[in-house]
Amino acid sequence: MAKQHNQLSRGQWSDAIKRALGQTKDDTGVERFGETLTPVMDQWARREWSWLRSENPWSDLKFQGAVAGEFSGAAVSIPAGSCLLLVVTRIQARSGAATAVSVGITPRAAVAATFAQGQNALSVDSRFTRSALASTDRTAVETWSGTDPAGFIGGFDEIFPATGAYADAGSCPLIIKPGMAAFAICGTVLTAMGAIFHGLVRAALPGELL
Repeated sequence: MAKQHNQLSRGQWSDAIKRALGQTKDDTGVERFGETLTPVMDQWARREWSWLRSENPWSDLKFQGAVAGEFSGAAVSIPAGSCLLLVVTRIQARSGAATAVSVGITPRAAVAATFAQGQNALSVDSRFTRSALASTDRTAVETWSGTDPAGFIGGFDEIFPATGAYADAGSCPLIIKPGMAAFAICGTVLTAMGAIFHGLVRAALPGELL
């Protein structure tokens, strides 16, 4: 079939718009609806439309107890060669003493060398997650927690106070390519730390990965 006048075809973004508008024809792109309608649509504004964009939102809580002479921390990562893009939209952290928490990006190998891997993060979209206990419902986002005697596993993007109550890191969102990780680590040895990571994961588009 010949292309329609003003046809738009942009892969999964066109698919998201077509689904949102109830467009069921598979053999055409998305026409410029503005020719007959007043378009006021932001396909990124509605959280539930992440499904239409093939994005999987997730969240994970990690807690690491105090260990003598070591710094407690947690991290999330995406495997090398996965062709997935991980976006960490929010990091909340707290420590058990009057100290700061540092966050940043580091190679996954640096995290794996000192932290223990936990279960992959669960989706917060019930369309992906059918049972919270089923491992098949988990995302591709790897989670880690542990301690490090050196006090760091990568370069810090931010250091912020997080004593008692959970505090938000201001450097998010962090964009994590395959083989990399986002981490949060306590600034004082022998101190427990908790961290909550939030984000989304999706297949990378052509040209997005270096």
